Amino acid sequence: MKKIFLMTVGFTHSGKTTLNQKIKDVFPDYFNEVDTDTIHDFLNTTYPAFNDDNTIGGKSFKLRDEITKKFQMVLIETLVKNDNSVILGSGNLTLEKREKVLQRVKDTNPEFETIMIYI
Repeated sequence: MKKIFLMTVGFTHSGKTTLNQKIKDVFPDYFNEVDTDTIHDFLNTTYPAFNDDNTIGGKSFKLRDEITKKFQMVLIETLVKNDNSVILGSGNLTLEKREKVLQRVKDTNPEFETIMIYI
């Protein structure tokens, strides 16, 4: 089966996570989900430097967001380099940043199909 990088795009609470879960339910062993909320939650609960109310207004949001973005890209590139299909919910990236993510995927592994679903 062809390797795929799938990005769902939409506003907060638009259904990205729900759609990603439905796709994963249909293809349970195919996609590795890279979920920003999971990374945020892990940082917030594991390291005191990131601990706050876990919102965009929290005192550690900028630091947590910066680390999350870097971790997310390293994770995506590692999965793609090793021929693992990826599904990413992306609500807060600008069009330019989404295109950069897609280009990095293609640069990392040209064999991948990249798909963006707007919700």
